Amino acid sequence: MQNEKLHLLQHSFDDLIEDIEGSLQEENEAMIHYHLLRAYRMRTRIQEFQRTEAQSREYQVLKAEVDKKLAEWHIWLAKLFEQNHDIERAELHRLTALQYHHELPENYFQYAHVTLRKNLLKVDREITENMDYVNKSNVHEVLAAVRRAKFAVRVAESEGTKTDQTNYVLGWIDEMEKAIENDKVLSQFTQENPEESESLEQVLAEMNQLIGLHEVKNSVKEISDWVVFNRLRQDQGFKSDDLSLHMVFAGNPGTGKTTVARLIARIFKALGVLKKGHLVEVDRGDLVAEYVGQTAVKTGKKIQEAMDGVLFIDEAYSLTRSSQNDFGIEAIDTIVKAMEDNRQRLVIIFAGYPKEMDAFLKSNPGLRSRIKNHIHFHDYTVDELMDISTLLLQEMQYKMEKDAQDILRNILQKSVLKNPHTHGNGRLVRNILEDAVLNKASSTVSDVNNGMTGIDLSLLDADIMRVIEREMTEGVSSEQRRSRAIESH
Repeated sequence: MQNEKLHLLQHSFDDLIEDIEGSLQEENEAMIHYHLLRAYRMRTRIQEFQRTEAQSREYQVLKAEVDKKLAEWHIWLAKLFEQNHDIERAELHRLTALQYHHELPENYFQYAHVTLRKNLLKVDREITENMDYVNKSNVHEVLAAVRRAKFAVRVAESEGTKTDQTNYVLGWIDEMEKAIENDKVLSQFTQENPEESESLEQVLAEMNQLIGLHEVKNSVKEISDWVVFNRLRQDQGFKSDDLSLHMVFAGNPGTGKTTVARLIARIFKALGVLKKGHLVEVDRGDLVAEYVGQTAVKTGKKIQEAMDGVLFIDEAYSLTRSSQNDFGIEAIDTIVKAMEDNRQRLVIIFAGYPKEMDAFLKSNPGLRSRIKNHIHFHDYTVDELMDISTLLLQEMQYKMEKDAQDILRNILQKSVLKNPHTHGNGRLVRNILEDAVLNKASSTVSDVNNGMTGIDLSLLDADIMRVIEREMTEGVSSEQRRSRAIESH
């Protein structure tokens, strides 16, 4: 059965490569993005199987192949947009390519160049000429681009070998930064304007718009109130509590942990606790290396990346789940030290299943003592899952007729009853809707080929949902449903 799943995924991947590379040659952007959606969903399924199946090594190899292809496809799109002078979209695809295949130094170098070009800056032009393109309206954006480029070249340098080219570009970037900072007019506009910053009320209002999560919202509000209260005591000369804002998020998959973590990062920025307020999301693979001594370096890089923001460690318990010779302990030791040394600049959130997180903390008393804030994410009710489906459909620009909604509710009720703690919550809803869209695409193409016209491309009807309901009742996996939809296409 396991070999069958792996074979099915490999076969689907081979078909996907043929489809997307054909679309790339035709420069059919709509079909390229359709096939990329297939690739993203395939990657998610491989990750799920990698965690749960015995052949985890084989799934890891397949995931690496998918990631490499995703990087190649996004680089191809970046080059296409560069040719069409759409530098903003080119930069986005260069950055996405790095996400999937970050080992190649050349990818970082090309990203640096396209980031600068987006702001009309060129390294083969004199600094004084480049300064003609910088003014008080865009100086913030230009400085941010220059610093992103500097970071990318530094990474390229660390991943590869130092060359005359990297030295030249880094020297140019340093000169560009100095020229902006030393300009008497521009330097007045390089400091962040507090009035443009996001307010605490704005972020909390956004959090309150989330479906369900009532206890989570209350906990976050209490933490933010505690921070404000301590600031007031400090201002009046009272002794204040030492702020330790590290947290544990315990909850099943799909309960909104990552979404809330992003909001918390923004809340802490609005409160002035964190300077940047960004979120860096990692799992075991991002922290643990294969050889002695490398894990501390690898974990340290992620900690530095998250500095002045939030480091979100998903499935944190996996750091201690393997054998005694495992290097996960080295990652934990590095994290604990960072929690102590950088408590004014870094918030770390440990996330995962409730039972596993409890066991993880009990096995690490030093870690447990440093975490005061524990937030539990309850599973969504069926009504809340239906509300989530309404929001997702709006985002995806689809609508669902009443009979189809009734079928969706029935699917969700059965899934919750059958798997009360592992049904997937919001992730289940997203998977079902994405399956429905793929079925819609396949049936629409078939209808068009048969001469049908006037098809509502935004409507998911009851027939589409009945197919999904039947296949889920038969025990057909989401990956198999997608393969069937693609094969019929």
